[in-house]
Amino acid sequence: MQMKSLNRFGYTALFGALFLVVLYKVLHVPVTIDELPAVFHYSKFNVWEIMMYPDHIPNNHILNTLLVKGSMLLFGQEQWAVRLPNLLAFLLYGLGVFRILRLLLGDGSPWFLAGALLFINPYLLDFFGLARGYGLSLALEILAAGFLLEGIMRKAPKYIWYALVSATLASYANFTALVFWAAVTLIAGIWFLAIYHRHPKKALLPLFLMALFSLAYLALIMVPLQKMHATDEFQYWTSHGFYQETVISLIHNWYYHSPVLSHIPHAWFLLPVALATGGALLPAFRRNKNSSSEAAATLPLPRFLTHPGFIAVILLLLPALINMAQTKILGTPNLSGRTALLFYPLLSLVFVAALRQIPHIRHPLLSGTATIALSLLLLANLTHRTSLKSVREWDFDQNTLEVMAYLHEQHPQRTVSLKTSWFFHSSFYFYQYTGKAPWLDLQPYDYQIDIQTPAEYYYIFAEDYEKLTPRFEIAYKFCPERWLLRQKKN
Repeated sequence: MQMKSLNRFGYTALFGALFLVVLYKVLHVPVTIDELPAVFHYSKFNVWEIMMYPDHIPNNHILNTLLVKGSMLLFGQEQWAVRLPNLLAFLLYGLGVFRILRLLLGDGSPWFLAGALLFINPYLLDFFGLARGYGLSLALEILAAGFLLEGIMRKAPKYIWYALVSATLASYANFTALVFWAAVTLIAGIWFLAIYHRHPKKALLPLFLMALFSLAYLALIMVPLQKMHATDEFQYWTSHGFYQETVISLIHNWYYHSPVLSHIPHAWFLLPVALATGGALLPAFRRNKNSSSEAAATLPLPRFLTHPGFIAVILLLLPALINMAQTKILGTPNLSGRTALLFYPLLSLVFVAALRQIPHIRHPLLSGTATIALSLLLLANLTHRTSLKSVREWDFDQNTLEVMAYLHEQHPQRTVSLKTSWFFHSSFYFYQYTGKAPWLDLQPYDYQIDIQTPAEYYYIFAEDYEKLTPRFEIAYKFCPERWLLRQKKN
């Protein structure tokens, strides 16, 4: 009982602290370039138009756009309001992780908090503080995984249906999660066939409802998918192989600018993954070998196929195989970077399934020392790499508020005209459009550097400075890569 209370208190404290970190970033990290379409463009359309994609651009993460639209109707065009749906999704993510840990490890497991830390990394945290669909998708994905595991372990169909609904919503928040939805649907279909094998007629209704539900969902998303495919919106990603595009990018994003981890060969990151996979799978096969004939007769499938460790591994591998099949057959790109984000919690699930076996270590001192050491290592690694100032995918927008503060400090009594490189323009536009910087005269953006601009200041990447030296000089270097220039005095 004492360990249960400690685990629950520790988990609440951990995710409470992480929620505050995400909240801080929601309030203080400048709005990024890819958040603007949902805020100012797609939110202007009605609900049905949003669902049917008013254009072909994949920035319309439908469920996120609908929730952002609703949040702005309630609270206005505030920075925190447009990010509120994903901030609240973090609470849903925490609930999903807690349910999985309680299901696989138990409240009294010494590995409970270490398991919780496995589900968190700085790259993943970024997306709960942005007005994009990724955080929502991750939260619904982890709920779906937990429901699926619970349904299979307890032979409870209602949890399988919860998993199907959650996986569908996860993919509706971000279409890259369609591979996960397909995997959950396939596993659920096989499970219904297996659970009703002695009464095949009973399987007809759930399978019919599953097919109807899947066809209805595919019909709903067919128009958006066709629009994106017709204009080749996948051109920004490539198909150089699953290992190169997906695995390597996941490793790069996981170590999140760490000067230490970035020097470790990629193969070393794959070693713990292989060990965790083995740790999750071996008990499943051992259980199958030792199970009684009566228990084995419950399902027509080998017992290992319903073991949580095996299901966790399948939930990781099946979406990967589906994506590889897509790439081969349809020519769609491999998932990479943020589009591969869905694999992080699935990999964490495999690690927790492996931890499930470690409590069998009988020596309490050895077990306690190991779990404390692992928890401290994971916590130190997390705090070392978490950034409060920026997000990895759009770190070039991190100085927007600093630039505006500098300009307003230099000219507190008058309007200031500013030109920016097109990369930065959207972030500044949010604050001008919403009335947060009424003194800012933001010039229209151009994809090329405009040497003849009448703007007093020009915010650029440092590499473009030479093009502007005839008319501009350096006003302030906010970092080595991004400089603010001002017109030279005649």
